[in-house]
Amino acid sequence: GEPAPVRPADKKNNDDKNIRRRVYDALNVLMAMDIITKDKKEITWRGLPGDQDFQDIGLGSMNMISGLSRSQRMQKLEEERSLREEEVKKKKACLEELLVQNVCFQNLLGRNHGMEMQERQTRDVAARPKLEKIPLPLIVVNTNSRAVVQCEMTPDRTNVNFDFSLPFEINDDNQILKRLGMNYTSREALQRSLPRELYQY
Repeated sequence: GEPAPVRPADKKNNDDKNIRRRVYDALNVLMAMDIITKDKKEITWRGLPGDQDFQDIGLGSMNMISGLSRSQRMQKLEEERSLREEEVKKKKACLEELLVQNVCFQNLLGRNHGMEMQERQTRDVAARPKLEKIPLPLIVVNTNSRAVVQCEMTPDRTNVNFDFSLPFEINDDNQILKRLGMNYTSREALQRSLPRELYQY
């Protein structure tokens, strides 16, 4: 006899099996080439041969985690996010400190300029106030009043050696200006001296 005719449903099932078989073959080839990894039903892209070159030039942050499972990738991304947030936090604190220094220096310039104007407006030379400008840079070293301090200086005055019998403290010019209250200013003064993008800091 003649062969039985192929019904449409049977043809569709055969086509699906052929497609599935070809997909499995392709996946096996990709896994053999270490381009992908397969964990149950989850398939992870590892990268084409030669992708390591991109990692070497700094483009491999995503490539380095592409061969991990989804949970591992999420963990890596969370760690990366935490590191970035910590970097942003440190840079923000550094920026805030620089802005405070700028305010201190602006106030110091204003103080010195005001004292110069006061001196010029005083006609009587004998009555003129003695200018006490604060030079920069500077450091202030302080210790207990009972401490014994030995100081040695090189002949060219470029090197000074201190020996304290008790603990001591060293403050730079920024710390001293803060103690003098020069780290405060008005909003109007900030708007005149800073770009608009920095107001929030």
